[in-house]
Amino acid sequence: MRRYGDTDIFPTPFEFDSIAAAWPWLRDELGNRDLATYALGPSQRFLVPKPNGGFRPAVQLDPIDSIVFLAMIYEALPQLEAARVPADRRIACSYRIDVAPDGRLFREDNGWPDFQERSRELITNGAVTHVVMADISDFYNSIYHHRLENSLATAGVSEVRRKDCITFINQLTATQSTRIPVGPFASIILAEACMTDVDNMLLRKGYVHTRYVDDFRIFCTSRREAWRAMHDLSEYLYSAHRLNLEASKSRIITAQVFADRELVDPEDLDQAQRDEIVAALLAGIQHAGPYGNGEAELDEETLDEATRQGVADLFETCVSERPLQLGLARYLLRKAARLRTHVLVDLVFANLPTLTPVLRDVARYVKAAMRKQFSPVHHQSLLQFLTASDVSDLPFVQLWAVEIMRTVPAVRDDATLISLCERYVATLGLRPAALAALTLQREDWVRGRKETWRSSAEWDRRAILEAGRILPADERKHWLGYVEGVSTGLDRAVAQSAAA
Repeated sequence: MRRYGDTDIFPTPFEFDSIAAAWPWLRDELGNRDLATYALGPSQRFLVPKPNGGFRPAVQLDPIDSIVFLAMIYEALPQLEAARVPADRRIACSYRIDVAPDGRLFREDNGWPDFQERSRELITNGAVTHVVMADISDFYNSIYHHRLENSLATAGVSEVRRKDCITFINQLTATQSTRIPVGPFASIILAEACMTDVDNMLLRKGYVHTRYVDDFRIFCTSRREAWRAMHDLSEYLYSAHRLNLEASKSRIITAQVFADRELVDPEDLDQAQRDEIVAALLAGIQHAGPYGNGEAELDEETLDEATRQGVADLFETCVSERPLQLGLARYLLRKAARLRTHVLVDLVFANLPTLTPVLRDVARYVKAAMRKQFSPVHHQSLLQFLTASDVSDLPFVQLWAVEIMRTVPAVRDDATLISLCERYVATLGLRPAALAALTLQREDWVRGRKETWRSSAEWDRRAILEAGRILPADERKHWLGYVEGVSTGLDRAVAQSAAA
């Protein structure tokens, strides 16, 4: 979790570093807990904006709970993966398990290329005339716990572990029998487990399909077959899982319309754009006039520049379309972050409200791409987004905008950061202010809360302790040594790490 985080939505908690340092004794402490009576710590919940309007509630678990939840599921990974349709058939494409020594759980591409490539193969079959496009309505929030337990049982997960898992989730849903939390990686694995029998039902009835999470594509040889497939899928989802298809996203389209509209892949767009740019550059070289010999070759630096320009052009198109294509936006931001190219920076800061659903990827990109030299223009764009945009009142926006300002020196103004953190105490608590004090080396802020740290909420309290690492050595060790002696669990681990 230190490397990949605990969700793909929120900032990675610093507590995972403290947990790693304290693992020898913390592991024993956790090992003595009974999962049947395990009590969750406080989680953080935010409403994350969707590209086409509305919100999805997402949860960030207490870091210890995040580890426990994933550990329960990790234990059953071989059984859950084995129960799915084999990966090489490219039917259940999303989030195939591929555990790596560095902590990765899933294949790096998360299965999207397989989903697209299999769709291309199927649509080129001359017998296919229509495609059923089906999407489950409010998928994660509609999963019934007892049907989830049935899915785990079918995969061969032990009864004890099934009960532990459901007991854990019930605490997050206030004992309601529906919903699994959006955010934790363990939830992704559970959601996939729930779809295994749906894939098998479609195969048993003879349909040809592929799926990415709750996005089904069924390839049919007539409109009549397509209607029957849509009916059978709807009927089974409701009768077996009490799930419904999203009417606005589920439809039957012709094979030609599907090929034209649905098979545009970010990788292909990127390569096509690069090829086009390289071709234009070559044409320019070959027609350079009497002083050019027409035989020059593009060096690697020029090719890299072509790639960067291709990414920029695609991104400009992406942010101009509505609704925002999440997959394409994430792909381009992640590729630009890997390239550490500055070419998207202006576009990103000019389109922050549009990019609100992908703020985690925005943050990762600007951290990777921006130099440390202060940029007044980009600072002002971020401040405008945070204080005067249509979405500036949203806590999720406040969380990420403050995080970006704190962690990216190019857009950080110390006085503004402190002022914003203080303004958002009512919605975000003291945690952003404590982490800002740590970043800015504000010893006075920490001293002002040393006597009252216990009265703060858990997420805030740990951040105050973490900020204590900036105090002079004697003062730090005296205070945090005391905290370590009177604390257990995560408080103790953070105090121990900060005092070192």
